Amino acid sequence: MLPKVIRIRFAKRGRLKFISHLDLCRTLQSAMIRAGLPLWYTEGFNPHPRIAVALPLPVGCESECELLDVRVTELPNLELTVKKLNEATVPELEILEAYEPVTKFSDIGFAQYEITLELPFSEDLAELFSGPVIVAKHTKRGDVDTDIFPMVKSISFAPKGSGTFCRALLFASPESYLNPEYIVRAIEKQRGLDQYAFEYSVCRTGILDKSGKNFR
Repeated sequence: MLPKVIRIRFAKRGRLKFISHLDLCRTLQSAMIRAGLPLWYTEGFNPHPRIAVALPLPVGCESECELLDVRVTELPNLELTVKKLNEATVPELEILEAYEPVTKFSDIGFAQYEITLELPFSEDLAELFSGPVIVAKHTKRGDVDTDIFPMVKSISFAPKGSGTFCRALLFASPESYLNPEYIVRAIEKQRGLDQYAFEYSVCRTGILDKSGKNFR
């Protein structure tokens, strides 16, 4: 019998923003086992559940929209699955919903982020992203100067207390993906500051398909 696939949307908050992607997958797998999810296991010498997380975030980033696909031997009661998973994990890792996916992760087009900067607001921040924005982008070949402007769909800045609030919609397709950290790197470079010269926080708030609709 072919396995079924269910998609789980969850939030990663607070201290869990410091957990690595591998440890996050292990934590979720343990929660699914404790919740009694009918996991489908691979065959061979090392059977293991088949799970995949979309768009892994850098360590230090929170998220209100993490997506995980897992294969199961039979389709469980999805509402009850959410309840059992939340009982099997910590409050900072909240399971928001479980459903049968209608698209593939390769159909993801954009991701929404909220970035809070402990940096005084200035009108020139918006001007920075009105043309080419060159940053040292990390690749398999090392750091390469890259123009990230074509990977920014939209971006806005507003004052927030003594700091700055940024809302950004960034490309997140397999062909063009921008890590939200590069928005901060660009601001540091524009201000002539060293890396990590000011505090900031990043939270992913949504994932969209290539047409700009909510990804399901």
